[in-house]
Amino acid sequence: MIRTVLSAALAVILASCAVPIEELAPSPESIANDGRDIAEAQCAACHAVGAYGESPNPAAPHFRTILSRYRADVLEDELIAGIRVSHPMPDLQFNPQGAGALIEYMRSIQETPTQERRSEALPGSGSAEEGRRIAEMNCATCHAIGGTGESRHPMAPPFRNLSQSYPLNSLEEAFAEGILVGHPDMPEFELEPAQIDHLIAYLNSIQLRQGG
Repeated sequence: MIRTVLSAALAVILASCAVPIEELAPSPESIANDGRDIAEAQCAACHAVGAYGESPNPAAPHFRTILSRYRADVLEDELIAGIRVSHPMPDLQFNPQGAGALIEYMRSIQETPTQERRSEALPGSGSAEEGRRIAEMNCATCHAIGGTGESRHPMAPPFRNLSQSYPLNSLEEAFAEGILVGHPDMPEFELEPAQIDHLIAYLNSIQLRQGG
């Protein structure tokens, strides 16, 4: 009888000390706070890492707009593999926890595109044929710009796969400001608004759909 009572008391004591598994997992807010600390320590010298302000390096995109330019899962993979996008950057490589925290922080501060910006992003205002000519003149030395074939530069993604890594309409701003994405030795060039419309129309016309 005494043994039974002692066993029951011990069980009650252990139960009162136990912490539910759910409480051990960090909250999204906690993860985002970790990401903010990483961003401030590793990225703030070039990027605007908060919800407002300008980047110290004019070519470095604001963190509050990055996920409108790049898919979060692709960017997270890049952070783990060794980041190779945006302005010429120092070599940075993050462990999976750090990369995930950075992405969670970026999600927490993302701006919502304005209605005007969404309207401008609608496809169909450019000529795909003219866009193909622009791609041939500016991009074909490195990229596979058609519906088939491999890129001449091993780190230059085929144009038909771009939508798997970037929302195509997010490239509009990059084309306007001077393209600063892709492989590290990619030359910088700027396009006029009409040329951008044509190139986006062409890219939309050749994309391979996932699963298709």
